[in-house]
Amino acid sequence: MNNRVGILSRHAVPNYGSILQAFALQDALNSMGVDAEYVDYRIPRDFPLADAMRASGALGPIRAIPKAIGARKFEAMRKGLLRQSRRVTDADGLGGLLAEYPVLCVGGDQVWNVMSDGNIEGAYLLEGAPDGAYKFSFSSSFGKNGLDARERDRAAKAFARFDRLSVREESGQKTLEEMGLEAQTVVDPVHLLSKETWFNRVEPCTPRGVSGKYCLIYNLHPSEAFNRYSAAACESLGLEVVSIRPSLRKTMGKNLFYPSLHEFLWLFDNAACVLTDSFHGTAFSLLFNTPFVDILPEQYAERNKAILSRYGLESRISTELQPEELRLDDFDWAGVNALLAANRRSSTEFLAETVGEFSDRLIR
Repeated sequence: MNNRVGILSRHAVPNYGSILQAFALQDALNSMGVDAEYVDYRIPRDFPLADAMRASGALGPIRAIPKAIGARKFEAMRKGLLRQSRRVTDADGLGGLLAEYPVLCVGGDQVWNVMSDGNIEGAYLLEGAPDGAYKFSFSSSFGKNGLDARERDRAAKAFARFDRLSVREESGQKTLEEMGLEAQTVVDPVHLLSKETWFNRVEPCTPRGVSGKYCLIYNLHPSEAFNRYSAAACESLGLEVVSIRPSLRKTMGKNLFYPSLHEFLWLFDNAACVLTDSFHGTAFSLLFNTPFVDILPEQYAERNKAILSRYGLESRISTELQPEELRLDDFDWAGVNALLAANRRSSTEFLAETVGEFSDRLIR
């Protein structure tokens, strides 16, 4: 029986969350006896180095330096962690590649959000997939509440071709149900694995020069509001500052420029406190029981709000918590862990039921 599953996701976006959520879903499927790999389809947004090189004026090459370093590092991380198909970059190549898989999965952060051209990327709607393939989504996200009206008919037609649908946010489930489609809300793939499993798969490693108690800053959307809050919070807590630095932009405290995945996980696990605007920064803080404050980004903050709401932690949004009021001992981690375990079980059950369904179909 050919049980190959091709996964389409934003696996090539150059950030830690994209790689780690991709690995977690692949790992979960492989543990169920499935031969899962990522369809290595790259869209223009996946090539930030090219965008930087095209920048006008003399600053173009300068801006490209950190992008080039990051591109090389993240590509090495992907090759070390993910199984990937041959690479395709256009619709014709993608259509030929999708035809090779009897089962196709769409999963991950913002796959159904609009791209820079104002449209949802057709690959993540499986518009080029053959009719005979089994199609499902796992933890797919719209990246926001609802769907733009002009994309609704197109998306509804595409979703109707899926055999099973699951999404990461309850708002996404509501959107699909309004289209007359059945869907289930599941966890982000990084929560499919326990902390112990993560450290078995990606052994944590201490970054050079980091020791003692520290506040970890993981900021993907630079803003003065984030900087002001972080400075006040770290001063109030009396902690040293360590920042994960994904660009030439220098941030607070000790800057770690593109740490490895092993170091990334160690930093979240060992921090006294995390200040972040990242969905996956929040997700790993929850998983590792690390106290945190979520400083919401200006765009697509619904993702962060949704995961905080799921665990009853809306009070950890910075607008609800003044820096001088921060405490590190006021989390009900037992309650959070119980919810994490329950959500992991129900999400794993959905995945196992899906595997059972398409396996039966392939046998027939």
